[in-house]
Amino acid sequence: MVSTGASASAGRATRLNLDQYIATTSAAIRTFTATPDAKVMVNLSPARPAPPFRVAMTVLAEDIRAAPVRTGIATAAQAVRAYTPGYRVTSLAVTPGRISVAVEVTASGSRLPRHAGSVDIINAAAVLLAEQAAASSR
Repeated sequence: MVSTGASASAGRATRLNLDQYIATTSAAIRTFTATPDAKVMVNLSPARPAPPFRVAMTVLAEDIRAAPVRTGIATAAQAVRAYTPGYRVTSLAVTPGRISVAVEVTASGSRLPRHAGSVDIINAAAVLLAEQAAASSR
């Protein structure tokens, strides 16, 4: 998995926690996929204009069936868009032994620049979890 974000949206705290992000994301991928190997990389782009937050993922696996993969990714993307409207799948390729998918997140709120999609999705997920926790405690 390769995450690419605008350097303008990565402040000091983000930069200090990149190693933790990589370790946590690698552990999550290994846990959710039951694979022993996961590689996570982060790119901070100084490009102007600042690019949106992007994530590219490649999965190597045997016996891949394209239709269920495409359906699962479309369903997951729709669920994420319910709380982060700027989330979209920009590329999906399913070939024998390999799945490649790229997503892009643009911030849609009025307080964040469009390139701060990583901040937008984190904040939106936190609000969603808080709402779910509040609803379950009633």
